[in-house]
Amino acid sequence: MELCGGTHVFRTGQLGLFHIASEGAISAGVRRIEALTGLVALEYLQEKLDRKSAKIDELNGQLLELKKAVEKDRAQSLQREAERIAAEFRIDQGRIVEVIHDANAEQLQAVANNLKAKGFAGVAVLFGREANQVHVLVMVDSSLTGKVQAGKVVQELTGMLGGRGGGKADLARGAGKDLSQLEPARRRAMELTAGV
Repeated sequence: MELCGGTHVFRTGQLGLFHIASEGAISAGVRRIEALTGLVALEYLQEKLDRKSAKIDELNGQLLELKKAVEKDRAQSLQREAERIAAEFRIDQGRIVEVIHDANAEQLQAVANNLKAKGFAGVAVLFGREANQVHVLVMVDSSLTGKVQAGKVVQELTGMLGGRGGGKADLARGAGKDLSQLEPARRRAMELTAGV
């Protein structure tokens, strides 16, 4: 094998940085390697790094835009589902105590916001039942906080469900993991809001 290193240097240390830029066959059994050395190699690698960095920045920008689009779609879907669920409730009555299947805390909040936007002025106790836990949200109209405190109701209900929660007098949230106590907790919610 023969390597043409040229006779331009006395020692390989004079080459400094050594970077193979390309290699390929030029004829049968003969391959050609092109390499850069010294400052030229450094500039070449810096340019390559700059191009890759610019591409990474571009891809990160695209990823951020996609995340925003997905988040917007998710928020719209959540809102539509909340509107559908809230439409099933009678907002002209003083209280709503409901169990919503496959609903997480964010979905319960969206339903509560929807009820409020529709002018519901009572007490709403919403249970969101998931596979391994129950979310609880209590919303009390400001005119009724003297009779019913959302934070106290949530603490009692989540305590029954083996969890905990809390909040203010008009809005409180929590969760528990004892699904077997969901029905007793629902009945207790009916008792706690009976005077509304």
